[in-house]
Amino acid sequence: MQRGMPVVLLLLTTALAAGCSGGRNHYVAAESKMSTAADRAEYFYKNAKLHEERGDLARAATNFCLAYELGYAQARGQLERLNASCTKGVATIAAPPATQPQTIPAPEKESDEPAIGKPSLRVVGTGSGFAVSENAVVTNEHVIDGCRAVTITRGVEEYAAIAVKSDRRADLAVLFTEDTVSPILTLRDSDAELGEDVVAFGFPYSLYLSSTPKVSVGIISATAGIRDNTSEYQISAPLQPGNSGGPLVGTDGTVVGVSVAMLDSNAIHERTGTLPQNVNFAVKGSVLRVFLDAYGVKFSAVPAKPSMDRRKLAKQVTSALFAIQCWASSADG
Repeated sequence: MQRGMPVVLLLLTTALAAGCSGGRNHYVAAESKMSTAADRAEYFYKNAKLHEERGDLARAATNFCLAYELGYAQARGQLERLNASCTKGVATIAAPPATQPQTIPAPEKESDEPAIGKPSLRVVGTGSGFAVSENAVVTNEHVIDGCRAVTITRGVEEYAAIAVKSDRRADLAVLFTEDTVSPILTLRDSDAELGEDVVAFGFPYSLYLSSTPKVSVGIISATAGIRDNTSEYQISAPLQPGNSGGPLVGTDGTVVGVSVAMLDSNAIHERTGTLPQNVNFAVKGSVLRVFLDAYGVKFSAVPAKPSMDRRKLAKQVTSALFAIQCWASSADG
């Protein structure tokens, strides 16, 4: 599920991309090497169609927007079809209000076999998640977007998500299970501070590396994300595809955020000639708490506590950590 473009523009994707879930990326545009505006417009238009075929509607809309502003008339109809607006090269796709995210029930089964037993379904993407209550697991919205079924695994344990509530703007989702998924993680009742040590947990490249949890460490590099997005932190902890939805915890073991995206190094290099280092992003804990409150999901939140031994911290967090699998029909491509 790994889903740039020319001109000087910073793009925040809202759909799946080659980022941190088998997931989403933040991309910075590169300068176009096309000789004329018509050439650039055609390039953007073709790029948009390619992104749409891959399911990345946010990037498709942005490329249609750029093509339209360079005079490619057909792009206007494509923007209307995607329900997107275009302002100065930046496209915005209309999304449900944050107070009413979409609910996605698990697909009905044709037999008593689990959904993953159906030959027509296959894994098309992976991510990470963590338990916040006995039947609720948090992840990113882009991890489960477009899935026909979602499974949640921890070691040999496997659970099916019976319902999903999600908020595309916050890029958060909560998966509900019939079975108990304890132990759970405790949230911090305040956001992390600039310079604070943090630890990211998840299952990066789970289809290629080991199936065991991975840990990376860093700091809060900035208290806002791209374009001063105050709902996110910028963090230095390394993230890879598959980390999306995993918990970002303080050294006290409380959850301060949710890993969400990486900065695309190749796009930055094309634009600046330099490679960015350790630039990743996480949704803030305060945004997560509001999201969970909105859906009546019970969770525990406490003030910051003294730091723990990192080995003890890892043991505590990974006990409530889950790998998320997105299943889709073979017909979905």
